[in-house]
Amino acid sequence: MRYSPNGRWLAVGGKDGMIIVYDSISEYEEVGRCIGHEAPIAHMDWCTDNRHFQTDDDNLIHLFWDGLSCTALEDGASLLRNV
Repeated sequence: MRYSPNGRWLAVGGKDGMIIVYDSISEYEEVGRCIGHEAPIAHMDWCTDNRHFQTDDDNLIHLFWDGLSCTALEDGASLLRNV
């Protein structure tokens, strides 16, 4: 579980590999469900832009996400290198 740097977004990773993003300003209304991992979420970090985050699972799979649309970013390492 991690809050974005500005404290607005909360990403919660589950044992099922799903990440659910909530909006803390809207009484923790669910923003979306990020689906892409096949193992429990082990680690996550938000970027300083308060929109994107990266996750690792127990199978050592590393994914990059757009946290507002819950879309996995194909080339996240390149796109977010300077964020």
